[in-house]
Amino acid sequence: MWRTAASMGIALAALAWPALAIILVFMVVPALWEVLFGPANAAYAAIGALGLVVWGSVKMAGLADRLSGMGEGRRATAPAVVEPEPHANWPEYNAAIARNKRWAFYRRTRQFERLKELHEQTEHARSARCASQGR
Repeated sequence: MWRTAASMGIALAALAWPALAIILVFMVVPALWEVLFGPANAAYAAIGALGLVVWGSVKMAGLADRLSGMGEGRRATAPAVVEPEPHANWPEYNAAIARNKRWAFYRRTRQFERLKELHEQTEHARSARCASQGR
């Protein structure tokens, strides 16, 4: 919970900081740039400060992404490949898929009588399977 709140706060700061810094760098502090760097280099100093502001904003957004767990973009290793669980009884598995598709079709086309028949067949198949396995 605190990581999410911190991530949201840092992301908000990363978005708000450049807006405030642009106002500060170009409207409030031009006299400071002239005093520190001279009239000829004041504009370059302001552009350099703007570059630092953008760089800081990108770094803050990256920190917010890492805090929320979304920063695994370019530096992350490839995700582990999850192998599907092999089915021991393929005919039964295929029959279940076909039964599910039939159920969806009957339900979508409102064929309730056939849905009832399909349900009875499914229950009969389950009881036969349990009896054959000794359950």
